[in-house]
Amino acid sequence: PVNGGDHNGVTLPPACFNSSGPHHIFVIGDWGGVLPGQPGNEMGNRVIAADHTKPIFTKNRQFIPGVDDWAQQRVAHHFRQRANHSRPDYVI
Repeated sequence: PVNGGDHNGVTLPPACFNSSGPHHIFVIGDWGGVLPGQPGNEMGNRVIAADHTKPIFTKNRQFIPGVDDWAQQRVAHHFRQRANHSRPDYVI
């Protein structure tokens, strides 16, 4: 989607579970990106990650080693930890 809210209100198809509940679903979002032609991506032809460590952003911040360069791995680690307890049926 072009805009973050493009899928708002979308109904997923019914799911069938072969066991009694409770059932758990993990939903993961995204921090967003910068559209082509926008500040920080003026010359781009695709959406790029919104890297707020760059001075182009009015609310920029310092790069945090171990966080900014390891974010996806950190999310995956916590998903695995939570999955041990919640036993998700699927992930969106």
